[in-house]
Amino acid sequence: MCWGVCGLEQFKGIKETAVKHGWRGASMRNVLAALKDAGVECEYTYQRDYGLLKRAVAAGVGAYIEIPGHALYLVGIDDNGVRVIDNNGSGEVQEWPMRTFAARWEGHACFPKVKPRPSPQVRPTAPHPPLTPVKPPPEPVKPCPPGDEQLKALLVEITKLRQEIAAIQLKPGPQGEPGKPGVDGKDGGVGPQGPTGPAGPPGKDADRAELDRLKAEVAALKETLSRLSGTTRIRIEATPK
Repeated sequence: MCWGVCGLEQFKGIKETAVKHGWRGASMRNVLAALKDAGVECEYTYQRDYGLLKRAVAAGVGAYIEIPGHALYLVGIDDNGVRVIDNNGSGEVQEWPMRTFAARWEGHACFPKVKPRPSPQVRPTAPHPPLTPVKPPPEPVKPCPPGDEQLKALLVEITKLRQEIAAIQLKPGPQGEPGKPGVDGKDGGVGPQGPTGPAGPPGKDADRAELDRLKAEVAALKETLSRLSGTTRIRIEATPK
């Protein structure tokens, strides 16, 4: 694939020829020997030179690379990964992450320093005329202008409609039925007890001498009343304050 891109027709069928001579696997030593015999200049590495791979892709050629027991055709490389073609697989381009490629690549690679063949130029051709002539679309039919009598009749109808619209008056509708009575609210209940009021002024202490005098007067009245004759008995008690 790589040599075919470069137009090196002398390498066509080299794989089949190698198989006939007992070839049993890829070897870059044999590839370099074949290039030397054909007088084709190449660039190669055995030391994992990523720069060589990028130069091969930038030249539009790609590179022959080796993994354990097999050879692949590298056709693209960037910081994220590589693109390779494996003839043991589907033959389609596969994309490998850079970590996968770094783990599998043995570090061997080469590419011929030959400019690839230019791709054939395809000249644009003029568009083929249609097989069946396309008929132009028919012109839209223009409406005939109304006559004077028709125009007058339309104006009369429009005037009537305007008068009917102006005569329309909005009237309030009938009053609706009364709504359902509301539900009584819940009883508020007893509120919290208020704070205790301030204490009253202190009372006055009784005069001891005055109290003894009042007691003596009450005792004298009791004795006087007990001597009085009569049917009514009066009881008087002195209550100290």
